[in-house]
Amino acid sequence: MRRPSKRKTSSRRTSSPVCAVNAAHELRTPLTTLRVELELQAETPQPAETAQALERMLRTVTSLGVLVERLMVLAEGTQGELALFEPVSLSDLVEDVVRALPEDEQRRVDVDAGTRGLIPGDGHLLRQLVDNAVENALKFSNGGRVHVSLQQTGDATLLDVRDEGPGIAPEDSMRVFEPFYRTPSARAGKQGHGIGLSLVALVARAHRAHAEFLPSARGAHLRLSFPRATGPDC
Repeated sequence: MRRPSKRKTSSRRTSSPVCAVNAAHELRTPLTTLRVELELQAETPQPAETAQALERMLRTVTSLGVLVERLMVLAEGTQGELALFEPVSLSDLVEDVVRALPEDEQRRVDVDAGTRGLIPGDGHLLRQLVDNAVENALKFSNGGRVHVSLQQTGDATLLDVRDEGPGIAPEDSMRVFEPFYRTPSARAGKQGHGIGLSLVALVARAHRAHAEFLPSARGAHLRLSFPRATGPDC
């Protein structure tokens, strides 16, 4: 993976939204077909365990379909900004993401939420952002721990994800946010498609947030800086 640098990336227009649009188009039809097939199977009498499995798969496919549609909106927009915002708690999202992990991975994640991190945004997309950031850290931490923290400064809400892996090389610290880019070490030892961090950057940009890797003595330190919302519960 990585050795961080101070250079910032979330505002870069070279993250190729065309790639995201093409990928979303390719996913739309098979996901729709799969959803219809699952719906038909769910309407047929099934054993209890099979019915429960079909329900879980249908929820997952439906959620993926929503994500694909929203990614297309983001990637095709000239500014990449969302039209619909609702109050979203980053702290709640982190809790949900960690709770959904397998038990062995849950035990590797430390969470320090010093604030609710209430920001205006799209809860579904922000959930994907947190999920991809944590998943990336777990993947490259080589079995080590992942530390997730949430804090506020005077003008920003900061979500930090740190791992205990090898870090990011300076020449890769900007490119890891590009769609489908994988570092040489990632290609050599980890499965993946190079989409996770590019999705993080895309969703961050749509929420007027900033993604970057900060210098770290050990592992990689991903920071997401969201403009601070105003209000007593923020």
